[in-house]
Amino acid sequence: MDKILLSTGRDSSVTVTNDGATILKAIGVDNPAAKVLVDMSKVQDDEVGDGTTSVTVLAAELLREAELLIARKIHPQTIIAGWRAATKASREALLKAAVDHGNDEVKFREDLMNIAGTTLSSKLLTHHKDHFVKLAVEAVLRLKGSGNLEAIHVIKKLGGSLADSYLDEGFLLDKKIGVNQPKRIENAKILIANTGMDTDKIKIFGSRVRVDSTAKVAEIEQAEKEKMKEKVDRILKHGINCFINRQLIYNYPEHLFGAAGVMAIEHADFAGVERLALVTGGEIASTFDHPELVKLGSCKLIEEVMIGEDKLIHFSGVAMGEACTIVLRGATQQILDEAERSLHDALCVLAQTVKDTRTVYGGGCSEMLMANAVAELAVRTPGKESVAMESFAKALRMIPTIIADNAGYDSADLVAQLRAAHSEGKTTYGLDMKEGVIGDMSVLGVTESFQVKRQVLLSAAEAAEMILRVDDIIKAAPRIPLIRFKSIKKQLKEKGELEEFWRNHHPDVFARRYLHCFPADIALSVGTASERLYDYMNAQYYGVVSVGTPPQSFTVVFDTGSSNFWVPSAYCISEACRVHQKFKSFKSDSYEHGGEAFSLQYGSGQLLGIAGKDTLQISNISIKGQDFGESVFEPGTTFVLAHFDGVLGLGYPSLAVGNALPVFDSIMNQQLVEEPVFSFYLKRGDDTDNGGELILGGIDHSLYKGSIHWVPVTEKSYWQIHMNNIKIQGRVALCSHGCEAIVDSGTSLITGPSSQIRRLQAYIGASPSNTGEFLVDCRRLSSLPHISFTIGHREYRLAAEQYIIKESIDDQTFCMSGFQSLDIPTRTGSLWILGDVFMSAFYCVFDRGNDRVGFAKAVHRKDYY
Repeated sequence: MDKILLSTGRDSSVTVTNDGATILKAIGVDNPAAKVLVDMSKVQDDEVGDGTTSVTVLAAELLREAELLIARKIHPQTIIAGWRAATKASREALLKAAVDHGNDEVKFREDLMNIAGTTLSSKLLTHHKDHFVKLAVEAVLRLKGSGNLEAIHVIKKLGGSLADSYLDEGFLLDKKIGVNQPKRIENAKILIANTGMDTDKIKIFGSRVRVDSTAKVAEIEQAEKEKMKEKVDRILKHGINCFINRQLIYNYPEHLFGAAGVMAIEHADFAGVERLALVTGGEIASTFDHPELVKLGSCKLIEEVMIGEDKLIHFSGVAMGEACTIVLRGATQQILDEAERSLHDALCVLAQTVKDTRTVYGGGCSEMLMANAVAELAVRTPGKESVAMESFAKALRMIPTIIADNAGYDSADLVAQLRAAHSEGKTTYGLDMKEGVIGDMSVLGVTESFQVKRQVLLSAAEAAEMILRVDDIIKAAPRIPLIRFKSIKKQLKEKGELEEFWRNHHPDVFARRYLHCFPADIALSVGTASERLYDYMNAQYYGVVSVGTPPQSFTVVFDTGSSNFWVPSAYCISEACRVHQKFKSFKSDSYEHGGEAFSLQYGSGQLLGIAGKDTLQISNISIKGQDFGESVFEPGTTFVLAHFDGVLGLGYPSLAVGNALPVFDSIMNQQLVEEPVFSFYLKRGDDTDNGGELILGGIDHSLYKGSIHWVPVTEKSYWQIHMNNIKIQGRVALCSHGCEAIVDSGTSLITGPSSQIRRLQAYIGASPSNTGEFLVDCRRLSSLPHISFTIGHREYRLAAEQYIIKESIDDQTFCMSGFQSLDIPTRTGSLWILGDVFMSAFYCVFDRGNDRVGFAKAVHRKDYY
């Protein structure tokens, strides 16, 4: 029976298949042993192309038998010893039963037809089996024993039925010939290229060109044309009459090729170009200065043909004479995709059989032969190893049992009849699933490749043995890769819209995020929890999580300065939600509707949403019933520019809105990590893919040097700690009597009271810009002082290269101070925030079990990832 595979997320799709490899690749498995079986099936598919279901079933049956033996107090090493002897006996029995007709062309062709028929009998193509068996065998025999399946091109075209599929003795490229190009070329000399035809154009995008007349513009356009014409002339010097480019050719060069009588084909897909170069005997070129070094392809005829309603380019008489194309027709894309997978299996098995011409009989015949050989060995073997051998034989007999069950017949009766037949010496008997009886496989033509069957046996035995050797599972702390993108602030600056944004969003408003830190007379009762968009303006580090069953993926900011987790809802009406991934609660089987509304203050507006519960997946951690919010309204236009979809808070429960349980508290309650800690490793630089990582439940000692120094949390809401002082070039300059600080991964910069930040900016020679930042002369970086934060009576020093942020916009480099003014009055004085500028210099560990924060000097090495 077939299965429907539904994928979710941005690229959701539907796949209908019964191919074991496809199913195992698509399903998500958490169990380590199951992952071993999935990897084994992939190897089976890569090695021989078929038998993926059989190898997985056999390995699973061996493990089932092993579980029963272990329950009987038989040691795993004893089981393994018995299995190894059983595997050897099975391999010898299979080899003895193999038939080789490699020297008889007629019988060997019949073997190939039978093998292809056996492979396709359980697949979608079974109703047109004879037709596709003939196509597959003819295509493989054209390879003349090379086994190079790259020479067989498969094209899928909607329309018609599967029976309309055919084999074309040539090569078909799924592209159209350009306008005003020759539609037919004989004795073609083909130059295959991967080059940008606009490489030599004058780049004026993003530049300012001042002209005083339209004639000047015409001169620029003419100069561009001359550059492109020079490149076309260099290509034409190769003496070609067909030019195929993987990239665009553009109208003007296409016109020049047409005028020269050269067929120009653009935007050919990479796989098609690679295969075309192979079959025509050419090489893919990217430069054209030395025609004598370029190897051209050739064929007798290139012409445009119609398949259904589509035009394709047909190459006949190619240099590689064995090349051919199988054109698949079908009513839907799902049918075509499954037909291609089925045909691929048949082609792979046939190619293997051409290399090793030995065959064995199918229908459970080979498995019964091997099982009998193992059983006979077990009778002659003393000790507990014989029990393991008997279990191996039982696992082998389960293959014909499952075959009968899947066909809807009485497996117990049929397998008993088959055992009796083999005991009577009818060693070619197997299961005839057409009639529901046992029969002679040599007469019925149920044949399989010896290599496929051998690989199934060896792979299953090795995988089961490897799993059986494991006596414990050691779980490494889950790692969430952090991706570094351009911040919202930088995007606004590049667009020249930052000044306008600051006029509409005064920075004072953003201090509301730390409303809980304000004295009662300052913090007005507003009835909502407060967050700060200001910090997310600079946020650059995001990770990927998924919510729901099946999972829906989202990018989130992992924020130690808040405690709620929210993502956009499918019912969100804001512009920001339109450009981000939205959570579809109606597609999740594990979603629980909370029914309560929540609001978070962002700038001058509120983010509104509905509370709910669902399964949250972070790396390999699956959190059941996690509280989260679905935002239905996101204020302003700022979130439109954000690369992240939502925010995942890692603060204390007292900070959460609506009594929602924070994510890490759920992780601790469900005992999903070894230790109640998480740690941040942030990287700085231009690499957007490798921003660092968040490690849940552990510490990676390779990411820091020295020892971790711990300081206690002074306020269990944010990760708030006491800071002794701040030194500039070794002398106490700020926070001289001590102050409180928050370690906040959701804040990009280091912030502090306005009066002290102004003094700090003056010390480093930073001056304000019209966009609210403080800039320093990049040429003075080497002379700037180091700044040390004394925490727990230990100094954490930042050099200028660490607290100065370099940004490049329009080929200009700016050096921005990593310090920002933000007044947050508390009962104990003004609050500092140690954001990503600080956290990227030090490996930061957040210990919920002991309510403390640890710091160590981070190790930044380019080859870390």
